[in-house]
Amino acid sequence: MRSRGITWLIIGAAVVSLFLTIPPWISSVWRVKLMQAFSPLLACERHVLALPSAARTAWHERGRLATENQALRGKVAELSRDLRDLRDLKDENNRLRSLLNFKEKSAYALMPAEVIGRDTHQWNNSILIDKGIRDGVRNEMVVVCETGVVGKVIETAPSISTVLLLLSAQSKLGGIVEKTREMGIVEGTLFHALRLIYLPRQAAAKKGDRVLTSGLGGVYPKGLLIGVCTGVYEGENGLYSCADVLPGADFSRLEEVFVLIPRMEGGDITR
Repeated sequence: MRSRGITWLIIGAAVVSLFLTIPPWISSVWRVKLMQAFSPLLACERHVLALPSAARTAWHERGRLATENQALRGKVAELSRDLRDLRDLKDENNRLRSLLNFKEKSAYALMPAEVIGRDTHQWNNSILIDKGIRDGVRNEMVVVCETGVVGKVIETAPSISTVLLLLSAQSKLGGIVEKTREMGIVEGTLFHALRLIYLPRQAAAKKGDRVLTSGLGGVYPKGLLIGVCTGVYEGENGLYSCADVLPGADFSRLEEVFVLIPRMEGGDITR
C-alpha cells in the first residue's frame, strides 16, 4: 500500500513537470483537457504536500489544548473547594441562627456550652461540656439543644461538667404524650432511640405523637420536647403499653448545647 502511494506521488510529480514543460505551441484546448484529466492526481499531491504542515499545526494545537485543559481542571477543583467551604459556612450559620432563635424564644434562662468530649467506652452514655462550677453549673441541671432534651448534669468541676445523655441506659425521666396526655417513664437504650414504658394498657398514643417531659421527678421542667413516637406496642405480660421514641436531639451531631439555669422569684437567675 505504501509503495503504491509512493508510485502515485512519483507519477503526480512527473505530471506536474510535464505541465511545466508543455511547449506553448500546443493547443490551449489540449492543455486544458490534459489538466482536467489529471486534476484529481494534482489535488491528491497538493494534500500530501500539505500534510507535514498540518501535522505540525495539529501537534501544537494538541499541546495548547492539553495545557488549557489542565488549567481548567485546576480551576474546577478550586471552585469545588470554595463551594464546599461555602456550604460548610452556610450549615454553621444556620445552626448558630437556630440556636440563637431557640435561646431568644425559650421560657428558660439558657447558658450556652460547647461539647468538648464524649464517653469513649459508651458513645451514647455521656458528654463533657465547657461550663462548670465557676459558671454556675450544678448537678441535676438540665441540658437541652434547639431540637429537644439532651440530658442532665451528673458531675461538675470548676470549668467542665459531665452530662448524662437521655440515650444512656441509666437515664429515666417522666414523659407525657402531648396529644393524649398519657404518662409514662422514658428510659434510654444506649442506641439511637428511647422507650416510653408504663403507658395505659389500651393507650391511645400513636405513631407521630410528640412526647414531652411531664415534670414528675423534679429534675426536668414540664413541657420540654423529648421526641416523637415511632410505634406503640403491648408491654411485658400485657400489663401496660410501650412506645418507641425517636429523640428530638440528634446525639450524633451535638456540638453546642444549653444548660437550663433555674430562676428565683423576681426573675433573678440562681448562680
